[in-house]
Amino acid sequence: LASMEYSALDTDANEIRLLTLLPDDENGRVCCTLMHVSLINPPEYVALSYCWGDQAITREITINGVQVQITTNLESALRHLFCHYKCLWVDAICINQQDKAERSQQLLWMGSIYRRAEKVAAWVGVEFKHSDLAVDFIQKFQPHQTHGRGSAEQLIEVELPPATQSAFLKLLDQPYWRRVWIVQEIA
Repeated sequence: LASMEYSALDTDANEIRLLTLLPDDENGRVCCTLMHVSLINPPEYVALSYCWGDQAITREITINGVQVQITTNLESALRHLFCHYKCLWVDAICINQQDKAERSQQLLWMGSIYRRAEKVAAWVGVEFKHSDLAVDFIQKFQPHQTHGRGSAEQLIEVELPPATQSAFLKLLDQPYWRRVWIVQEIA
C-alpha cells in the first residue's frame, strides 16, 4: 500500500479507519473507500481476522479511487466477504503500514478494535476440495448444537469418514492457524 496517501488519524479522538466495500469496478477489481471513525462510538463494523499471505504475490484493488496492491489472500477475502459485509476493519489497509508511530498506536488499540466490532470474520483461506465437509463437521460442535455439553469430549469420540477427516486436517493445516494474533482476534 506504499502508493496510497493516508491522512493522519486523530489519536486524541481514538480514530481508526474503516473500509467500506463497494461493487467491483469495470475491470473486475475490488473497490472500497476508507473513512475515519472514532473508536469511542464507532458505526457497526466487522473486524477481519486473516493471514496476510505472501507479500510478494499481490493483486490490484481500488481504494478511494487509487489502485493499490494487496496480497492475493486479502483480495480473495474482500471479494468473498462483499456479499456478507460492507464495513470492515482490516489491519493491512486500515493502518498506514508505512507509519511506524501509527502502527504502534493502532497495535495498542487492537484489542479494543476487535472487541468493539459487531463481529469478527475469520478468513481461513479459499475453498478447497471438501472444505464444506470440514465446515459442516465444525458446525455440529458449536455450543448451541450441543446445548453447552462438553463438545470437546464429544469431538474426541467421533469417528470421521475419511473424506471429512482429510478435509478437517487440511483446514487445520492452513497458515491462518499458525498466527500468534488469532487468540486476540477471535477470542
